[in-house]
Amino acid sequence: MKKKVLLGMSGGIDSTAAAVLLIEQGYDVTGLTFQIDKVTNDANKKALKICNRLNINHITLNITKEFNKSVILKFINDYEKGITPNPCINCNKAIKFGMIYDYAIKNGYDYVSTGHYAIILKIKDRFYLQSSLDIKKDQTYFLHVLLEEQLKHILFPLGKLSKEQARDICAKNKLLPRESKESQEICFIKDDYKIFLKRNNAKNKMGNFIYEDGTIIKPHDGIVNYTIGQRKGMNLAIGKPAYVKNIDYKSGDVVITSEKNLYGIKAIITNITLINGVVPKNEQIYAKIRYSAKKASVTIHQEQDKMIVVFSESQRAITLGQSIVFYTKKYVVGGGIIEKGEQ
Repeated sequence: MKKKVLLGMSGGIDSTAAAVLLIEQGYDVTGLTFQIDKVTNDANKKALKICNRLNINHITLNITKEFNKSVILKFINDYEKGITPNPCINCNKAIKFGMIYDYAIKNGYDYVSTGHYAIILKIKDRFYLQSSLDIKKDQTYFLHVLLEEQLKHILFPLGKLSKEQARDICAKNKLLPRESKESQEICFIKDDYKIFLKRNNAKNKMGNFIYEDGTIIKPHDGIVNYTIGQRKGMNLAIGKPAYVKNIDYKSGDVVITSEKNLYGIKAIITNITLINGVVPKNEQIYAKIRYSAKKASVTIHQEQDKMIVVFSESQRAITLGQSIVFYTKKYVVGGGIIEKGEQ
């Protein structure tokens, strides 16, 4: 009897290629697209069309209430506090591998699958998350919130492929043209995030741009418009490049600094996930402070429900709300959300 797989489908290249591969591997595949608002209507239509072409079932799950509570409200609340959130990580934890994962297991599916670029490695009876072979597309940064128990029931068919190979699969099967556009970065925002926040009545604390010594420069347009490390869009004519170093949501002040003062070697993280339950001893640990950052070796100190992370080399703009993700040379260890960055 075929193993049943519930595959998250957006109608794009990655999930479509994943569907083809799973069918070829002999799985009984059902495509699932979640409905969150009118923005996702196009995705539902595209996914349904592809499922019909592949002769597999397709279901739509309306998760508007849960998505608003777990992802959108947190997104808004973080910006209101001067924090820069990563909604994709939060969605993976709460929705894709939270609510939908639970739905799949409850309804008799053997596996949940997505078009993420990552590898699940089984060694004896243990399961590990590894980076994809295509390092440029590797998405383990966004998947560090998974647990080993979940990895047993998850499939990532694209882990050993490149994006070009995924495009080839879709084109060869006449499902999507090779030049199909990438999915938008934040699925629930179809325009600028600032417009989204304004439309959703986010509280935008007003205050001043100030130098590190406390000297006031001028009023700004509200803290939701800024993030640590930002240079553009501040309209500051002070005769030298200026960057956001800190955002104080209580006072509303945005602290300005030079680029050299953006760098730090220490961070404190919370909301920690360890995929296999522990930080491995006697292995060098590496970390990334954001998806696009390079890995750097670190030392980690546990303090109750927090971790102090010290980097071997300075990191630019350690940003509150983003995640630090840990790796060994072989697999992903886990990570947590940046609560504080220090020089």
